[in-house]
Amino acid sequence: AIVTLPCLIVAWQIPLLMCQERRCAQLVNDFQERNQPIALDLVELFRSCQGKQVKLSSLVLAIAYSLSVVWDLVGAPCNRYATTVLFWEEGWPGVPCESWSGICTLLIFIYGFFFVSCHVAPGIVYRFPRNFAPDSGAGIQRTLLGWLPTDQYMPDKRSE
Repeated sequence: AIVTLPCLIVAWQIPLLMCQERRCAQLVNDFQERNQPIALDLVELFRSCQGKQVKLSSLVLAIAYSLSVVWDLVGAPCNRYATTVLFWEEGWPGVPCESWSGICTLLIFIYGFFFVSCHVAPGIVYRFPRNFAPDSGAGIQRTLLGWLPTDQYMPDKRSE
């Protein structure tokens, strides 16, 4: 159960992340190519039902991996390596337990950071809205640059 739950949550989270990534790429394109303000759309992205599900699943995964580390420290057979700082002194029997603890700890940090980022992002967008709106003097859109006439000037050959 301790391994199955995170696997099921990750399998549920992957389609959500893919939808969020597609929408985010569309917002980036709107901002870069069409000079559209995206602040409200970003906040909507994070506060949408899918955004809340991504945030909740990240929190649940961080908690699940935290419980995995606790279980690894108190449950047999890995509890005998819990007090050893230098696990390689114990030899090969301790490697699987310490590897599992290390991987779970890494995943705790990853999903914890992901949860905090998703939680803080709307506030950052509200606090710094100018960073999510195009400059007023941004000029012509990149897609329209090809339509502009161009002239090429050649140096005068008589002056050589």
